Amino acid sequence: MTSDHADIASVYNNMAHVYRRRQELELAFEYFQLAYEIRQKRLPPNHPDIAASLYNIAGMYRCQGDFKQALNYCQQVLKIDEKNYPGNHKNKAETIQNIGRVYTEIGDFSNALHHLFRALNMFTCVRSVNHRRICQCLGYIGNVYEKQNEFDLALECYRRPLDLVRDCCPPDHYSLWMNLSVIINIYKKKNEMENALKFCQEKLNIQKKVLGDDHPCIARTLIIMAHVFEDTNLNETLKYYEQAVSILEHAIPIDHQEISKYLTSLSCLYYKYDMFDDASRCELKTLAINRQILSSDHIHIAKNLNNVDIYYQCLNNPLQAVHYFNDSLSIYQTNYGIDHEE
Repeated sequence: MTSDHADIASVYNNMAHVYRRRQELELAFEYFQLAYEIRQKRLPPNHPDIAASLYNIAGMYRCQGDFKQALNYCQQVLKIDEKNYPGNHKNKAETIQNIGRVYTEIGDFSNALHHLFRALNMFTCVRSVNHRRICQCLGYIGNVYEKQNEFDLALECYRRPLDLVRDCCPPDHYSLWMNLSVIINIYKKKNEMENALKFCQEKLNIQKKVLGDDHPCIARTLIIMAHVFEDTNLNETLKYYEQAVSILEHAIPIDHQEISKYLTSLSCLYYKYDMFDDASRCELKTLAINRQILSSDHIHIAKNLNNVDIYYQCLNNPLQAVHYFNDSLSIYQTNYGIDHEE
């Protein structure tokens, strides 16, 4: 097999995806480019693999914040798609959607909406497209409206996916929670706290009726309700957080990672309001969980230890503080070396 065989390009492409997942972006870019160069030599100019390589390179430019180059490569993909798929096709719709997303990142909202609505219409016309793609595209359109402070239009776009997901997905589907969170954020931006709480409460009542009072999804909705109050009513915020954590701690099976995440948020909230005893209590619980599920030198454990150090300093307990500081420092040095800024 020669060094420029099409299969070698596939190997380079797969290696690039691995590097990208590991956040080694320079190596990912290098291998995506190598795959593209081989495909250019070996394949006809409108081959789908050429389009795939262009798409991957566009993604790398987006990661680097070079949106003009990303747009250039996405438009090259679209030229190939127009020739390969002259009618409505999900691949072409996805390319048009990606162009809309790049225009959003550039701040060209008019062109962004033009492409995103074109993609949405195409997704809607293709029978094989599932609701997830349509919901995703509506979310991107809502995001453009949100960036322009057109909150009513954004809200309309965000609510439609919630209805679609509710009709075609199980009641504990992750998308339901994500869409609810986005909608509540819009209500907060509109300063409509009563509507936000009312909307949450309606969804919570439906979830309890279908899933029971102690399902983990109930905890997620309670966290969203806590966010409604986080800037205005500390007691209500803490109440919802504590209820959510309690549900997760008694759930079977226990999701230690999610409990850890919420306890960390709760400790930060206590710290924000100078409730240092409660902050240290939550952070120590998080530390105990992470020591069960992570390696002993994991960076998250170092962050937990550092937070406990800060809380003990605030409690005027320097002996305990220095103990946790030294443990944290040791893990940071193991991961980053002595001279790293961390």
